Amino acid sequence: MKVALIVPRSVAFFDREEDREISEIMVRMSNAFRLIGTFKAALPLLAGLLPDDVECRIIDDTFEEIDFDEDFDLVVITAMTTQALRGYAIADAFRKRGVHVVMGGIHVTLMPEEAIAHADTVIVGEAEETWPRFFDDVLHHRAQSYYKAPGPADLTRSPLPRFDLLDVRYNMPTIQTTRGCPYDCDFCAATRIFGRGFRHKTVDQVIREVEAVKRIWGSSPIYFTDDNMCVNRKFTQALLRELIPLKITWNTSTDVSVAYDEELLEWMAESGCTLLFFGFESMSEEGLASVSEWKRRQLKEYPKVVEKVRSYGIEVFASFIVGLDGDDGAIFNCIENFITENGIFRFFIPILTPFPGTKLREKFIRENRLLDTDWDHYNQWEVNFVPKRMTVEELREGHRDLHRRLYTPEVVAKMRKGIRDSYRAAFKKTAT
Repeated sequence: MKVALIVPRSVAFFDREEDREISEIMVRMSNAFRLIGTFKAALPLLAGLLPDDVECRIIDDTFEEIDFDEDFDLVVITAMTTQALRGYAIADAFRKRGVHVVMGGIHVTLMPEEAIAHADTVIVGEAEETWPRFFDDVLHHRAQSYYKAPGPADLTRSPLPRFDLLDVRYNMPTIQTTRGCPYDCDFCAATRIFGRGFRHKTVDQVIREVEAVKRIWGSSPIYFTDDNMCVNRKFTQALLRELIPLKITWNTSTDVSVAYDEELLEWMAESGCTLLFFGFESMSEEGLASVSEWKRRQLKEYPKVVEKVRSYGIEVFASFIVGLDGDDGAIFNCIENFITENGIFRFFIPILTPFPGTKLREKFIRENRLLDTDWDHYNQWEVNFVPKRMTVEELREGHRDLHRRLYTPEVVAKMRKGIRDSYRAAFKKTAT
């Protein structure tokens, strides 16, 4: 059997001539990092769940053209919301040729009735339990329309992902060590997908995966693509101890509480952590209160978090969201001031987006504030709702102007230098 595992390309963030300069800068930055992301990390996992005698290919629609006439027996498509319509188009094209198409992933899990119009089979939830059962049914010509995971997957039983199937152009290999996040922010669907319980692989599993990607990518930095990697301090410290002898450099996402744990920061630095991604979300207490009471309480500590993390030689990647219900037009200057005053040169600032499965979307529907259901517009650059304290145009233009002010030649130069330095550190560490 010949199987294609496909990740659709995302729609472009920018569609206006006046945004071209920002677009080109951001595309260069994203290409420099070229993270695989959880949606692409899922495909090596699916391949790892297949029998050894199955011929399998991973196809990234962003970097390679899909040959719809290739003789695949099964096509598997995983999609996030901004990839959904492109994913449906790919599915439709293969089904016209008589190929069995199965769809899964975050968007499909949250919108299965929509997805089934474009697929022969839809898989809802995590794949560890459902995928082997589905594939056995395919082999015996009894595949069903829907497969739903019975509950959270036992990650200690996850197979070694087929990293060897990934294109080596991904210059930062991705490994998932945990699933779940306890904070349940209104704008995030992670809790709906993975639950509030925190699960993790065994340390031995993660070490085997690290060794596997090292054999392919050598000294390239590794991205641990978890929603919040450091929730379980005992597991995290045990893993970091085992990472030290491997002489790698790595990045991940976590919450600001790590800055209050100096012992953990020491372990992170010693094991090769060079960058932490923090969802600061807002510099407005009212804005944070509208989505996460826990994050609201952390706001005054944000400058100290940046300072403390950096004191261990770890850089900060700051993420903010504009358009929260507590935000007015002052939020753009507040974010700009925080970024410039703290010398942050890696940042991500999307517009609030009411993704399927979030409490935020449910709220906007109740309040009749949802404007747009075209998934191509759910790219975190468009305004899909009626803001509370700004007009749609004020939010859209304020967001674009903020990017124009922040992406100065000096900041772009620092971004590029930071990327180069991370790779130099990785090569140096591997060589010692």
